[in-house]
Amino acid sequence: SACTSWLIAWCKANDDAHIKLFSDSVKDAKEQGRKKKQSGTPKETYYSQLANAIFSNNEDPEVWLLFQTKPGTLIKPVQT
Repeated sequence: SACTSWLIAWCKANDDAHIKLFSDSVKDAKEQGRKKKQSGTPKETYYSQLANAIFSNNEDPEVWLLFQTKPGTLIKPVQT
């Protein structure tokens, strides 16, 4: 789907953020031969950016309008 494509594109363009959101355990970092990613940026900021990448381009006018008027209703599900 288009949403999946936008998710993948965002993850590829934001490597550090996607690692922090989706996998960054000490074990993963060690297995990949790198240090664990640490950032002063809260995960909520990354989730907001990710939701924006997915929903601000949505072709469904109802989803697009919902994201423009009440973004929290779509950001919260992305976090869980």
